[in-house]
Amino acid sequence: MVPISYLDTDEEIMKMMKEVNAVYVCGDSHKAVANKRYQQAFSTILKYVDDSNKGKEKYEESNEYFPMFVMGKGL
Repeated sequence: MVPISYLDTDEEIMKMMKEVNAVYVCGDSHKAVANKRYQQAFSTILKYVDDSNKGKEKYEESNEYFPMFVMGKGL
């Protein structure tokens, strides 16, 4: 497990995303979810996951599917 802070720059987040094979976004408080930097970091991660899974609508074992799990009261 590698922690990725929403306070990291988009470039740092993208670098870390290339080193992991899945992402889990845990629950957080309303203060974090309403934070502009948190929103930007979440957007960066979501775009990376979306781009990684383009053309892989149907999961096949031969594809490298990039999973994302989001859990929290604010999302």
